[in-house]
Amino acid sequence: MDFFFAALPIGFLIFVMTKKHGLPSTAAFALAALLTYAVRIWFFRTRPNLAHAAIVSGLLNALTPISIVFGAIFFFVALERSGAMRTLRLWLDGVSRNPVAQLIIVGWSFIFLIEGASGFGTPAALAAPILVGLGFPPLRVAVLCIIMNAVPTSFGAVGTPTWFGFGSLGLAESQLLEIGLKAALMHAVAALVIPVIGLRFVVDWKEIRRNLLFIELAILASVLPMAVVAAFNYEFPSVAGGMIGLLTTIFLARRGIGLAKEEAKAASLTVPSSQSASPQTSEASPLRRGDVLRALTPLIATVGILLLTRIPFLGLRQLLTSETYWMLIPLGRLGVFSLSPSLVFQLRGILSEDLHWSYALLYVPFILPFFVAAVLALMLYRCPPGVFGEAAKETLARLQKPVIALFGALIFVQLLKIDGERASTRILGDALATGTGGLWIYFAGFLGALGSFFSGSNTISNLTFGPIQLRIAQDLGVHSTTMLALQTVGAAMGNMVAVHNIVAVCAVLGLKDQEGAILKKTFIPTVAYGIILAALAGIWLDGRLKPLKLGVRSVDGFLDIGGSPLLEPRIHPEAARAIWSDALPHASSKQFLIEITVPSADLGRDAEVSEAIRHHFFWQTEEAKGGTPGNFPGRTGEFGHRTDGRGAPLGGLGSDSFLGKGRLVTTLSESMIIFAWVAMWSPAELLLYAHLPVRRRRNLAQALARAAVVLRSSDSP
Repeated sequence: MDFFFAALPIGFLIFVMTKKHGLPSTAAFALAALLTYAVRIWFFRTRPNLAHAAIVSGLLNALTPISIVFGAIFFFVALERSGAMRTLRLWLDGVSRNPVAQLIIVGWSFIFLIEGASGFGTPAALAAPILVGLGFPPLRVAVLCIIMNAVPTSFGAVGTPTWFGFGSLGLAESQLLEIGLKAALMHAVAALVIPVIGLRFVVDWKEIRRNLLFIELAILASVLPMAVVAAFNYEFPSVAGGMIGLLTTIFLARRGIGLAKEEAKAASLTVPSSQSASPQTSEASPLRRGDVLRALTPLIATVGILLLTRIPFLGLRQLLTSETYWMLIPLGRLGVFSLSPSLVFQLRGILSEDLHWSYALLYVPFILPFFVAAVLALMLYRCPPGVFGEAAKETLARLQKPVIALFGALIFVQLLKIDGERASTRILGDALATGTGGLWIYFAGFLGALGSFFSGSNTISNLTFGPIQLRIAQDLGVHSTTMLALQTVGAAMGNMVAVHNIVAVCAVLGLKDQEGAILKKTFIPTVAYGIILAALAGIWLDGRLKPLKLGVRSVDGFLDIGGSPLLEPRIHPEAARAIWSDALPHASSKQFLIEITVPSADLGRDAEVSEAIRHHFFWQTEEAKGGTPGNFPGRTGEFGHRTDGRGAPLGGLGSDSFLGKGRLVTTLSESMIIFAWVAMWSPAELLLYAHLPVRRRRNLAQALARAAVVLRSSDSP
């Protein structure tokens, strides 16, 4: 019954929004929030004060998406009223009039870059109005942008879903890198299919097939750099992929590489009504480079500000998010309000509950970059002051209904998350994992998607369900980094059905009561993404981890803290021998789970122990590599002749030029050949008989260095 009532509000929301004559989001979210409140109070016996605190928290948290949407709408109204948008349309026509090329440049590559820099739903809010300005239908553009935004999301906002979303799990740096790399590879595979599905909502299959080479080259131009960077960093994969992909895609489009040759005919099928209505404009006034630069400057400023305020080592992010108190005002039962010098607003202890709200005014994409970039556009085009007021008035008029919907959505979300172990989200996650048993690896991504569905955030989904996924991985004996990679990729795919992301895009484009229609369309690629993830999980987790069990008196003793003079993480030699001995009979296994029984006081030191084991067996791998053939004194030179280590020949079949001709010379030559073969016997024997054992030891050490590590309490029954 717990599962039924936990899922009831979500099922109700989906039904009323996607049925034939669906309710508008303003009513649907309000009714879903009301139903959730009733279920929490009546069935789950949630304390009324906690439920009321969640409502206050939801109202306050809604200010973040509302301000982002306000900034995005204001920015693009300013671009339209200044004339910059018209210039951008003409410039993109100059790059390529092929509609598929325009959709990929703006809807894929540009979104990829903005997601890497910012997140927060900014990419779709930026790209969608540009595409609508090019003449593409708003509803279809909304669907396309939401779908295209999924792939780079796991590394959005400079890797926040990874380093912050999994930050509470106590993972080692190497494990976070492994999660990032696996997630990037999963996204790369899915990206070969998902953007094509997204394009289908705007253009027909015929146009997609004719331009398929260009589409796939543009996709690879983003996902391959993302995967390469993810091998050594989990903050910048999407930024690097977006930058390289955008430049490469523009180059491909200019050269027509992979595009259908009959561009004019292709353009006539879908190209903007705004363009076709006044074709003489572009012909009569050809664009100058200065005009293009002036129109692009607000967009370049937007991207630049996002990067400068997100990259950690520049220091601006820390400055803009500093919560150091400047002003502290107790508000009684409502909580304690504080304001920092960086204009970070906080309300802690809402209604005396453990719920908090924070809003970084200068970090949330509102004033920086949207407001600043909008003012810059109006100044560059020397618009009169009245245009500023007109743009603000139009923005407020378009925000009325979305604000109501977002308030309802965030209250609904907060009510699902409260009450600890009895939270609806926890009940759903645990029930799904228990119900699928050993088949969970095929459904792990859908749990991540569920988290994004109700929160609209990859990061929040990882924070909510990351601990559950880690526990399931340990219980099932599968590799934890792969399970967490499935979680974060699933959360990224869930952004395609995230309810308040859909509301935000509709608000930016001025779409009314279309949220249900968009949700039905984005559900299709979400399922396709999930099927791809399930297939990859079946390949990646091709077998259970081989458990190796070990009991120790203390973690300090296991780490040889008192006996080793080195600062690097080490493990006690006896512990290392025990692990090696247990693993040796299973040397052919590629994945191990090292379960170490420790006193309960040492629980929670998994990351420390895992790093020490990884470090120890990594060096064993390097030592095993050093024992392979090829490092013998003397080596084989050109044409297979034995050399003395400096390249001088010792003898061989071609030794006539070395010793001359004659019977004595021939005898000496053959004697030296025999001597050389005798000298090479020992290395040859090692090559023939000892290489395979060396390679087995190396492979086993590599598998142990990558092993999952779990600490279990010796006090538990």
